[in-house]
Amino acid sequence: MKIKRAEHSDIPWISEELRVFADSLNTKYSYFPPTEESLHQVLTSYVDDHVLLVAWDSGDRVGVIGGTSTLHPFNPNIRVLALQFWWVPERRRGSKIGYLLLRDFLKAGEDFNIVTVGFMDKGLINPRTFDGMGFSFREIAYVMEN
Repeated sequence: MKIKRAEHSDIPWISEELRVFADSLNTKYSYFPPTEESLHQVLTSYVDDHVLLVAWDSGDRVGVIGGTSTLHPFNPNIRVLALQFWWVPERRRGSKIGYLLLRDFLKAGEDFNIVTVGFMDKGLINPRTFDGMGFSFREIAYVMEN
């Protein structure tokens, strides 16, 4: 198993996996970009300007994690890495792929002042997973779809 920074050549695979991810969310509005062009722009931005990691096993891509790099809205001296998506295809779940992706995402986060991680209410992640990783519980988020 190897985790590496995504490259432009990973974008087609990531696109397909993010389509499955977005479909699994059961939201009123799709979180998937509306056109192939906008999808390519978004993922190119992640590769070039943010943190996007891909898990590999025996020459196959088996998971992805991505976060945005930004400055804190109230204090521009604080650099923030915010997890946006974390996906392991269903057939590969139950292995350590998700953990290894998060571990390396947090290693990338060492270059930032703050790392934020959120997860969906019906996600497969036990929130207590983060307790032993240096995180402290700070927020609850609600979503209203109009």
